[in-house]
Amino acid sequence: MKTRLIATLAVAGALVLGAQTSAFAADYTGAVNTTAVAPGGIITYSATDTDLPAGVTGTASLTGTLAAEEAVITPASTKTATVVSGENGDINFTIKLPTSAPAGSVYTLDVAVGSFNDVKTLTVAAVPVDSAAAAGSSALPSTGVDATPYVWFGGGLLVLGAALVSVLAFVRRSNKTA
Repeated sequence: MKTRLIATLAVAGALVLGAQTSAFAADYTGAVNTTAVAPGGIITYSATDTDLPAGVTGTASLTGTLAAEEAVITPASTKTATVVSGENGDINFTIKLPTSAPAGSVYTLDVAVGSFNDVKTLTVAAVPVDSAAAAGSSALPSTGVDATPYVWFGGGLLVLGAALVSVLAFVRRSNKTA
């Protein structure tokens, strides 16, 4: 009975003390230039008044659809990048969302540098980045699908269907004559 009471008190004490330790981390906020961006668009993140000394190293993580495959967080080309606080303790970096991100997909940006923690939610807008216009090209983008494989597949199904009907008709005739 005493061991159960001691074990229960130990677990309760660990839960109470463990919950309080997370309250000591400072929760500052940074800002992004926009929370809705087109696929392949670039977002700038900045945080001032962080109370951080210069040169504190932390991480910036982008999580969401296709984030592991294509997301680029400068200065590194990975899903999680290292960021360093600037001269005044400011945190500044850019994020490039995936070019193939579906419209309406949601990304979470988590920035943790020293005692600074910030989480932002980013949504991919329905308008894609026009790479041809950005490159100065006047060519129209492709907006359709190549239907050739579907036409060949449908034609093949018609030929197979006609062959099946012919074989069944031949079998029926030969059964009637027998």
